Amino acid sequence: LGEIVQLTDNTILLNTEERLYRFRPDGVPYPGFPVVFPHKASFSSTVFHSDTNYFKIFIPGQQRIFAYDNNGKELPEWKNKTVKGNILFGLKTALLNDFNYIIAFTEEGDIYLFNHNAGLTSLIESSQKNGYKNAIGVEITPGKPEISRIVTTDTSGILHSFYFDKTRGQTNLGKWSSTHYFETKNIQGDSIKEFVITDNKQLYVFDSQDSTLLFNHTFNTNLTSSPLYFPAESNRFIIGMATDAKLLYAFEDDGSVIKGFPMEGLPEFYYGKLKNNGHRYLILSKDGRKLIAYRMD
Repeated sequence: LGEIVQLTDNTILLNTEERLYRFRPDGVPYPGFPVVFPHKASFSSTVFHSDTNYFKIFIPGQQRIFAYDNNGKELPEWKNKTVKGNILFGLKTALLNDFNYIIAFTEEGDIYLFNHNAGLTSLIESSQKNGYKNAIGVEITPGKPEISRIVTTDTSGILHSFYFDKTRGQTNLGKWSSTHYFETKNIQGDSIKEFVITDNKQLYVFDSQDSTLLFNHTFNTNLTSSPLYFPAESNRFIIGMATDAKLLYAFEDDGSVIKGFPMEGLPEFYYGKLKNNGHRYLILSKDGRKLIAYRMD
């Protein structure tokens, strides 16, 4: 379900609907794993580091939150923790004014702010009880807690801002279909993430501070799936896209198509480093059975 996470010790963390797995780099299961969930999970895990040698793992299960430590032991304070309404996508973490939050966003538009010990510190209720299908993004502005916020779009495309003092705001970024995709991701390498929106044949990237359009790209056919994000330098990400024409794209931070793209292939692909030689590679499949790797520079 969702993303596969590589931890700082190079172990791999992932989960299915039924189990949480942690593997050593050689593929051997980490002691204490796999863990069997008491109910089905609905998305992938979120990791909260309380110090360098200890972390907590949070997984949504519809209206439930499952929590374990780095050794796979269930955290008793989180047992039977529920929210009202199904949790959309994964849980988020945030550090604001030296306070750590675990954040759950429900399909009803309500935001639950927990501390890492399962205490509910705040509930931001939405006046709009339906029409949310996208994930939330968390914007923490250092030194300015009053403008730090949680953002997402509703199915009409309106950007909703939920501030930690429970105030709200709305911004119209454009007219989108009810199935558009929204995400916040660091595309340009600064301290603030950008807004990424895809809809039918369009990719848009907006500045999250003033909502100006940074770049957009129109494809010849509809997009097959949500964007892929590949790590790059300066903590930024490269956007990868796939179209119904089985063409794969990757974009520079200014919106230009990276040299060598588009390439023909199936939607799930990888673009980035494989070896410590400074080069970038593309791994794809054209038939779903065989993987092909290309050096792209």
